[in-house]
Amino acid sequence: GHQILPPLGQRGPAPVGMFLAAPRAPPPPDREGVQMFSQTAATAIERQVAEDLLAHRANHDPLTGLPNRVLFLEFLSRAIARTNRDRNRLAVLFIDLDRLKHINDGLGHDAGDEVLREMGRRLDAAMRPTDVVARFGGAELPVLRDGCEPERLVEHMRGGSVWWVVVDAQPQRGSGQAQVPQGSRAV
Repeated sequence: GHQILPPLGQRGPAPVGMFLAAPRAPPPPDREGVQMFSQTAATAIERQVAEDLLAHRANHDPLTGLPNRVLFLEFLSRAIARTNRDRNRLAVLFIDLDRLKHINDGLGHDAGDEVLREMGRRLDAAMRPTDVVARFGGAELPVLRDGCEPERLVEHMRGGSVWWVVVDAQPQRGSGQAQVPQGSRAV
C-alpha cells in the first residue's frame, strides 16, 4: 500500500510526499500528482539557487569574491551596535595596495587582477573567522575586526601573519603573468 500525507498544518488533498511500502512506481492515479510535485519542487529549487546567486553578486566583489562596500557597511553597522551594547572595541583597517597601477601598466590587467585576488585570499586567511575582509574597488581592501583592540590588529599585521605579494612590475617578455615568490613578505 501507499500513503499520501498533507503538508504540516494543512488539511486536505495537497500531497507533499508519497511513501510506498516497497520500492515500485506509484500507482497510475498518483503518477500525475508525483510528476507535478517533482516539477514544482525542481522549479522552487532553481528559483532559490537563482535568488542566492543574485544576492551573492549584489553583495560580493566579482573579482575577489570578497564582500563589497554594501555588505561591509552592513557588517560595520552591526559591529558598531554590538560595540555600543557590549562596551567592546573594534578595529577598521584600510589597506590600499601601492603601485597596483604600475603592475597593471607593466604586466597587464590580468596580472593586477591576480595580485588583488591573492591579496584578498591571504588577508582573509590571516584573519579570524569573525573578521571581515572586503574590497571597495580599485586597490582598497578594508578589514573589520570586532571585539579587538585596534593596536592588536596592527601588531597582528606587522607580526608577519599576512604574507604579502611581491611583484616585479617591470615590463617583461614572455607570458606577462605576475610572479608571486613564495616566502616573500612585507617588512
